[in-house]
Amino acid sequence: MYGPAQSIPFAFPRRSRSSTRLASKNRVLACQTAQNRYDHETAYKVLYQSYLKSGLCAPNPWGMRIQPFHLWPETQLICGMVDGECVATVTLVIDENDRLPMEELFHAEVQQQRAAGRRMAELSSLAIAPWFERSKTEAFAKLTSAAVQFARSQGVDQLVATVHPRHAKLYKRLMGFEQFGSIAPHGGVLGKPAAPIAAPIHDPEIVAPAWRSYYFSNSEKRNSLNRTKMTATDRRWFFQRSPGKNAQKQSLPKRPLQV
Repeated sequence: MYGPAQSIPFAFPRRSRSSTRLASKNRVLACQTAQNRYDHETAYKVLYQSYLKSGLCAPNPWGMRIQPFHLWPETQLICGMVDGECVATVTLVIDENDRLPMEELFHAEVQQQRAAGRRMAELSSLAIAPWFERSKTEAFAKLTSAAVQFARSQGVDQLVATVHPRHAKLYKRLMGFEQFGSIAPHGGVLGKPAAPIAAPIHDPEIVAPAWRSYYFSNSEKRNSLNRTKMTATDRRWFFQRSPGKNAQKQSLPKRPLQV
């Protein structure tokens, strides 16, 4: 989840009349799992503009940030929706195949968590459109709450993430995360430092009292957080539009996935 707390660095493509309409303060953000190619595409654009503005990725001609793990079958994209448009996003990677994105840096540390019997999922790729005029803190809470609810529905008991070291204390204070490894440069964000953090998701006592209602109530409709999978056709469509796609070949299945 590198990046989301740079005072929560957010960006979005240039405003249009429709985006200005969507930014109205009386609009409500609701979270759901991505349902189709359009949801994925707009989410990846939100993510790209956020990271580009924050100096965490290089420009690319597609205007989308698509990492290898975004195309894994165990990855779930969650969208913050306003009037049917994705204006915020977070990604959850479930540790179903003994692989998490953060293992590129923290393999030994993650393996220790597995050996202890942890059922993990990694939070990553959180971004919120800057023109969304409601509280970004509330939007952050809603996104991470949806991720927690979804993770519980999949049998997960611990979330992990990589964050900038100066944000580790924020995640500890709000959500009970603890750092479980040393700081290392993160190639996925142009060499910026990263710290591995982890938190159980069934203990309300570790969460800030003001935030417990987000993480320990069913604020989102259950059917809005049903698990969805990208189709094989869409997977290949996004693969062709992903930077460094030659380096991602191993992330694609040799045979089309059954969907």
